[in-house]
Amino acid sequence: MLKSNEKLFRIIELLLENGRAGVTELADETLYHKSTVYTHLQTLQENGLAFKSEGKYQLSLKFLTISDQIRNQRPVYRHGHEEIDSLASETGELSYLAVPEDDVVTILHYARGEKATLSVTAGSTVPITEHSVGKMLLALRSETEEYMPSDVFVDSAEDISEAVAEARRNGFVISTERDGSGPSIAEPDQSGPRSESHLTDVQHKTVAAPVLDENDEPLAVVAITGLSKRINGEYQERVCQQVVRAAAVIERKLDVEQTVRASNRS
Repeated sequence: MLKSNEKLFRIIELLLENGRAGVTELADETLYHKSTVYTHLQTLQENGLAFKSEGKYQLSLKFLTISDQIRNQRPVYRHGHEEIDSLASETGELSYLAVPEDDVVTILHYARGEKATLSVTAGSTVPITEHSVGKMLLALRSETEEYMPSDVFVDSAEDISEAVAEARRNGFVISTERDGSGPSIAEPDQSGPRSESHLTDVQHKTVAAPVLDENDEPLAVVAITGLSKRINGEYQERVCQQVVRAAAVIERKLDVEQTVRASNRS
């Protein structure tokens, strides 16, 4: 059964990557027997998750319904997406809400302001230790230091403890990253003539603040990413305040929901 599930997931991945494919194409790419591929495709089709057109299969839009339902089940999304939209509108920057899932950080919601030169995709992930939004989550967790690499927060491993303490004290982190320097949630947007992110030496700065639960454990991160040359000085200070404020508003909304639920139960 486990092997069968793995094969089904692999076929879904290939349909997602290729857009559409036939039984023979999928069998050649997976090295599965044609009958195996056909059986899994029929299972997807019978459950409304795929359909056949002109001899090829592709995933159905039912996956959109599934993803929306999953996202809406997260209280932090229900109470956070409007704050992210407002943050992008106020600052003009790329704003997003990210959550930890095991050892990765996943984009839950995003909004692009008019000055944004980067873009993200809802559902995209990055290893939790390899981006500032993940490190914000790690910095606020207990017994964090042993997991904290130093490539974004600080210049040397000796400064990790100090950087963690500062992140906890300030309630936010600021990091500067160069395009192509490593894994990133945000990717260059090549679509607009005003975009400067096609330049390989462009630096981007991320400001991230946590959304904490009732035990002061991080549930999510509110973040803004924009050009380093723009996010500095007084503007940087203002952005930090806006990001921290947005995270605090989401926290308050979550607290109210919990209070109401507790009251209803009693």
